[in-house]
Amino acid sequence: MEYGAWRVKPIDRTTGDRREEEMNMSMAEVLMDPVLPGAQLEPVPSWSPSTCREGRVLVVEDDDEMRSLIEEMLLEEGYRTVGAADTFAALIELLGEGADVVVTDWKMPVMDGLDLLASIRRSVPGLPVIFITAHADDELRDLALAHGAASFLAKPFRRAELLAHVRAALAGAPSPARC
Repeated sequence: MEYGAWRVKPIDRTTGDRREEEMNMSMAEVLMDPVLPGAQLEPVPSWSPSTCREGRVLVVEDDDEMRSLIEEMLLEEGYRTVGAADTFAALIELLGEGADVVVTDWKMPVMDGLDLLASIRRSVPGLPVIFITAHADDELRDLALAHGAASFLAKPFRRAELLAHVRAALAGAPSPARC
């Protein structure tokens, strides 16, 4: 997956209007620029799922054993996986190779999963993000879904549940969490 420049139409902070000029920025600049919230972003090219059936799944989990277990479940099912131990490593991976779906823990050092989701929504708006967490409750699930998560899984979860959520996210269908 290639990432080129991103066309950005910033908002004039004094009037609230979109400025007419467009800036071309790299994805790294878009992700790290604190003054861009509300700006109109247009990826060049836009995100689209891989053409291969398996899909590439980015697993973001700070617990090494849990990350390995999730990756193993996905690999056994024929998905291509890559792991990241923290949100910063996940963003670097997205800048490089990209992903078709992200499976991320909620509680992590430095940036939590919601911060990661916000960065992904600014830079790769259509990329499905599935949350997994041991700190699950209805309020947290509703917050994740309201911010654009594709679905939400409580730990411990069954292999079949994870696979159903990933399949739904890759297919663009409503996730099992929303049904």
